[in-house]
Amino acid sequence: MRRIAVVGMIILGLVALPLIAGAAAGGTDKVQVCHFPDGGGDPHEIVIAEKALKGHANHGDTEGVCPDLSSLPPANTPPVAVIAPIFCGSFSCDMVLDGTGSFDDEGDPLTFAWTVVGTSNTYSSSEPFWYIINPPTDTYEVTLVVSDGELSGTSHTTVVAP
Repeated sequence: MRRIAVVGMIILGLVALPLIAGAAAGGTDKVQVCHFPDGGGDPHEIVIAEKALKGHANHGDTEGVCPDLSSLPPANTPPVAVIAPIFCGSFSCDMVLDGTGSFDDEGDPLTFAWTVVGTSNTYSSSEPFWYIINPPTDTYEVTLVVSDGELSGTSHTTVVAP
C-alpha cells in the first residue's frame, strides 16, 4: 500500500487543494528542499521529485526548510585603505601621511601598516598618521595596509616630498 502525504497547498481560484506527494506525478515521491538560486537571490523552499534531490544537493540545495538568514551576522568585508599626504607650508618641514579616510564597513577598529616601497622605511600603529621628519626631497611610492583583525585592505599612492 502506498503512503500519501500532504506537502503543501495549491490555491485554485477560491479553493485550496492539498498537494499530495506521489499523487501529482503518477506515483513519484516529492520532497521539500531549501533552494539557493544560482547568481544570488534569497533561498526559498520548493517541492521537487525525490529523484531530483541529488542534482539539487550538488548545487548546494538542502532537504527541508530554509534557515532564517535574518538572524545571521552580516558577512565581514575587507576594510578600505585611503592615503592622504599632508605637507606643511614651510621650506623645511615634515611629511605627514594621513590614513583617517580609511574605514571598515562593520565599524571594527583598524590597525595601520605603512611602507615606503623600495626602502626599509616602515611603520605600524593603531594610529592613522605617519610622521616623516625632514624627508629628503624625492618621489616616494607609499603603501598603506589597514586591517580589522580578520581581513586587510591596501592602498598605494605616489608622494612627492617638498
